[in-house]
Amino acid sequence: MDGAAAEAIPIFAGSIAVASARDMPLSGASALLPRLTGDITGSSRNRLCDCGSGRRFKHCCGIGPASAARDRALQLHREWAFGRALLVYDEALRGNPEDWDAAHMRATALYQAGLTEQAIAAFAALLDSPARALPGFMTNLGLALAARGSPWRTPTAVARAAADHTTETIPTITVVMPVYNHAPYVAAAMRSVFAQTQLADEFIIIDDGSTDDSVAVVRATLAEATCPTRFIARENRGAHATLNQAVGLARGQWIQPLNSDDLFTPDRLAVVARAIMMSPEIEWGFARAECIDAGGATIDERRVGKSAEVYRVQDTISSWPSAGLALLTGNASVSTGNLFFRRALFHELGGFAALRYNHDWDFCLRASLCSEPIAMPETLYRYRLHNGNTISESATAAQRECDEMMAQWLRETESGRSWRNPLAPCSNRWGAAFAELLGAVNLLHALPVDRLRACLAPPPLTTPAA
Repeated sequence: MDGAAAEAIPIFAGSIAVASARDMPLSGASALLPRLTGDITGSSRNRLCDCGSGRRFKHCCGIGPASAARDRALQLHREWAFGRALLVYDEALRGNPEDWDAAHMRATALYQAGLTEQAIAAFAALLDSPARALPGFMTNLGLALAARGSPWRTPTAVARAAADHTTETIPTITVVMPVYNHAPYVAAAMRSVFAQTQLADEFIIIDDGSTDDSVAVVRATLAEATCPTRFIARENRGAHATLNQAVGLARGQWIQPLNSDDLFTPDRLAVVARAIMMSPEIEWGFARAECIDAGGATIDERRVGKSAEVYRVQDTISSWPSAGLALLTGNASVSTGNLFFRRALFHELGGFAALRYNHDWDFCLRASLCSEPIAMPETLYRYRLHNGNTISESATAAQRECDEMMAQWLRETESGRSWRNPLAPCSNRWGAAFAELLGAVNLLHALPVDRLRACLAPPPLTTPAA
């Protein structure tokens, strides 16, 4: 079977119970399971074919019946007849134990029939086989693993002790703003800093080689400054490099970025400072953001489009045991300008990575390994959606960069290092439930095989309380 055939089979968790009941009783499907490991790796088909062709049997006379059976099984599978499909997949595997396509789709059919643990066992038996490289294998395994639904068990250590004290020391906050071709919006962004109820200790602005009138607009608006400011105009180096330069110049204990096309609410810095004083142990965090259009009007669309995604990822943060885990499902911080962090943490992380579309999300993921963020419920940021948003340049390029970023982050996360955040999003902290989350967001392919194998082990049986 080719990849296209595999992808043609719809994989929906819904209605599985109905399809399973219609096609085959549960006990009948379970009877198919003992053959998951031994027969698939048999080698008798590697012998020379008896017909004298000089080819191996599995590549000659042995290929016909197995392929025919697999094709029948696939057709039944497409018709959602999972029970009958499983029987025919077994027939195909008896004819050719190394038909990895059939073995893969058999495991997928078990998942679709609602036999989650049996499906996971079938996938686990194929981890060291060529089936693991087939298109869709890790995605389908991830769906099966996500269906397991292991409970989240909070690690023994807590992210941070409940604050029983506050500090009267007002934190020093530096606002940093990179500017690039945002002449229509940058004056409003600057004024949102100047209008804060608690003024910034300093405001550093760096123009990253704008080719429009941004530099002139910035210089004119500086006349309205209500806090110490510094402005640098130079050649283009990219958003991440500009942010890193600005933070490197900062003297504040805390850094508050601002995108030059977005806005702070008037109480942004005051509320952030109060949160820091109430919980001196925090090192970084973010607030809620609302979407606005090019003209500054609020966008409240929560069903479709970019704004719906912005609101969705924020609305679901509280449903996760930690904010760090929520970050795996989307960029809950929304934007660089909605972050605030200790300057010391920034230097510990090495600053923002050289990414065009996802340097903010990458920063959050790396920071979550060191310290659990505070996710503030107040709406303190106004995130502008317009045709000039960098993320709008190329959805394909942004997704490719995101995939590479997540894979790199996960390799580092699972490298065996000890992370100082007791709630760090990693398998060492959260066990099998972490792998199930990776499966739900299609990230299992980046998990080291040994870690994945450990997470696929059947969950321990629990004895009901007397």
